[in-house]
Amino acid sequence: GFGTIIDIEKCDLKNVNIGKFNLFTGPFTLQMDSKSSIEFGNLFRCGEWTTDEKFLNLNFSRSLEIGKNVTITNKHYFDIAGLIKISDDSWIAGYGSQFWTHGGNVVDKDIIIERNCYIGSAVCFAPGTKFSINTMVGLGSVVAKKFEQDNVLVAGSPAKVKKENFNWT
Repeated sequence: GFGTIIDIEKCDLKNVNIGKFNLFTGPFTLQMDSKSSIEFGNLFRCGEWTTDEKFLNLNFSRSLEIGKNVTITNKHYFDIAGLIKISDDSWIAGYGSQFWTHGGNVVDKDIIIERNCYIGSAVCFAPGTKFSINTMVGLGSVVAKKFEQDNVLVAGSPAKVKKENFNWT
């Protein structure tokens, strides 16, 4: 896309669409599978500090994995010190969600979004969070733990399961 900059360690793109004014910077790897798209103005960043010798024992993964048929819409922020994995058929929808994979004394850094999840606007993810298959996350939620249950609606601050046996598709 016009005005998009990709300045990272390694990039593996397979039949994807990357829109205008996206910025990918830092020492991280990107793997993006077929029929996935990143729309307008997203920031994907990893600080050079993650490779400093004094932080090597913290095992920063520095990796973004985007599955097949994933959609990332507009102006989201991805801190890629750890692993961010967005699995097949998932949406990072709306506007302005934040994904954080580092912090003081954080051991579990990764953010995992399993297959067929829908993340609403302005959701904030702490390090070490996860959503299982077929989860919908409500607008403005603050996610600070793992949700291992499939087919749920999650919302709130802090995010909690609001409805079980839920199918958003």
